[in-house]
Amino acid sequence: MIIGLRHDVDTIWDLKWGISKVIELEREYKVRSTFFVRIDLLGSEKYCNYLKQIVNEGWEIGLHLINTINDPKRPSPENELNFLRKRVTGINGVTPCGSTIGFVGDVSWVTMDSLGLKYMAGYGSPNYQVKTFVMPTSLNFDLYYVRNFGAKEGYERFKKDLKKEINKSELVTVLVHPLYFVFSVGTHGHFMKYIMTILRKRLMNEVYEDFIFDFKPRTKFMTYIDAYNTITSNKST
Repeated sequence: MIIGLRHDVDTIWDLKWGISKVIELEREYKVRSTFFVRIDLLGSEKYCNYLKQIVNEGWEIGLHLINTINDPKRPSPENELNFLRKRVTGINGVTPCGSTIGFVGDVSWVTMDSLGLKYMAGYGSPNYQVKTFVMPTSLNFDLYYVRNFGAKEGYERFKKDLKKEINKSELVTVLVHPLYFVFSVGTHGHFMKYIMTILRKRLMNEVYEDFIFDFKPRTKFMTYIDAYNTITSNKST
C-alpha cells in the first residue's frame, strides 16, 4: 500500500520554520513527502534556495494554486506555474489553496487540468473527463482530526479512517501543514492558539512521528510524484 505524504505551505511561518521541522523528522525515518507552495511566499532568494536544496535531497515541490478559478483580475494559473518553475525544478503537480479563493468544484478542476501537469488533487472527483491524473482526497490529519478531537483521540480516529482507506485503495494521501509543527493547531480562537503554543499543546511533531512509526513497516510513504509514477506504471503492466 502507498501513502502519499502532502504538506501545504500556506504562510511564511510554514516556510520559515515549519518545513525544517517536517524535514528533520522525515529524514530520521527515511521518508520523503511533497510540499505544495504558494508562489506569493517566494519573495526571498533564501527560501527559493532552500526549496532547491530539499528537492536535491528527494523531497518534492508542487504548486499550491492561488487563482483556483482562473480569475482574470489575478495572475493567471499559468503565470503562477511559470513563476514557480523558474525557481524550483521538477514541478509535476498542483493542489488548490483554500485560504484565498478556495476550491470551487469543477471550476477549479478545469483550471488545474488546463496546466497540463502530471497530477492534481482537490476534493472528491471532477464531474467531467480529465487529462490529468487525480490524486485521492487527502485525510486532513491536523485541521480535522487533531484540531477537533485533540492529539490522542484525533490520532485514534485518524488511524481508524486511514486503515479503512488503505483497505479500499492502492493509494491513500495524508495532508499535514508545516505550520502546526511550530504553532498549536489548537482551536479556532487566536488567543487560545497562542496560549496552547506556549504550553506546547496540540503541536503535530509527536503525533506525526507516531503516524510514521506505526505505519512505516507495512506501507510505503512516498512523494506524490513517486506515488503517481508507481500507480501509473502498475496500470500499464
